[in-house]
Amino acid sequence: MSVLVFLWTVLLVTGCSSNGTEPGHLDGVWINVFRMQGEPDFITEIRIDAEAQTILYVDSYEGTIVNSPDWTAAHGVLIIEFTRYNDFMEPPPRSDHPNVGKFGALYWRDLSRGSVFMADAYIGFDPALFDTIQEAQTNFTLHNVETFIPWGITGLYTK
Repeated sequence: MSVLVFLWTVLLVTGCSSNGTEPGHLDGVWINVFRMQGEPDFITEIRIDAEAQTILYVDSYEGTIVNSPDWTAAHGVLIIEFTRYNDFMEPPPRSDHPNVGKFGALYWRDLSRGSVFMADAYIGFDPALFDTIQEAQTNFTLHNVETFIPWGITGLYTK
């Protein structure tokens, strides 16, 4: 009995979870590896800096996070004002791209300590973009997530 009390105390003091899931924080470097038999791995890297309010989606875009998300919420959205951008498969992002200064979004779901599903907002095959922050805030909400994200085709990112 005293061993059980000791173990329970250790779990409470160290903050360990007994069910294996720990709360996450969106801040950090997230990697997705897509594998298809006979093809080289396609690696996607997203770097989110909560303190600086910046995001770097390697080889795709860079931007400033203009909303105030709950960085530890299981589900959420980042509204991004693009500072550098490129068209698909034409890296590196550049500051003179027509989408620089526009607003897009990155949605996330199922955030845990080491994994999360993330996806950029799209309308069909095109990125969902708005010219003003007001339009972006009106449209990029959790209520509208299904308008922009087909979760069934998104991959898991890990830290």
